[in-house]
Amino acid sequence: MPLFKKKPHVLQPVPRNLRAEEEVFVVRFTREVFRDYDEYISNVLRYRQKMWTCRLTGKTGLTYEEAVASEEQALVKVREFPECYEWPVLNAVHHSQMRLDELVAQVYQTYKESYVPEEEVTATINGVSVRCRVTGINP
Repeated sequence: MPLFKKKPHVLQPVPRNLRAEEEVFVVRFTREVFRDYDEYISNVLRYRQKMWTCRLTGKTGLTYEEAVASEEQALVKVREFPECYEWPVLNAVHHSQMRLDELVAQVYQTYKESYVPEEEVTATINGVSVRCRVTGINP
């Protein structure tokens, strides 16, 4: 859920005791339901302000819809991140006091040319490419 003014945004709950014939206003991209038109418009205008932040990437100056799209894209990238690198990278960045750009560069340089246990690699043996898994690292 995107952040609004650095705080997690909580969607409005569906109003109680809605009747089937009752006129309501629904925000298209959040599916929030409002009985009061002014409240609906107020929320739509807030969602269109460029004051939202993607909670995963930290990108700021987004509309609500842009922040949701940014979060969805970031989740795809997180899911693609090789599981074998999770512990080594998290261990490397935990408690680090480096600037983010320096930390990213350091982690990239460290793992660019090295292997980690359980990493899948392609090896060429007698001219044939073979899928392999790293089982251990000799110092």
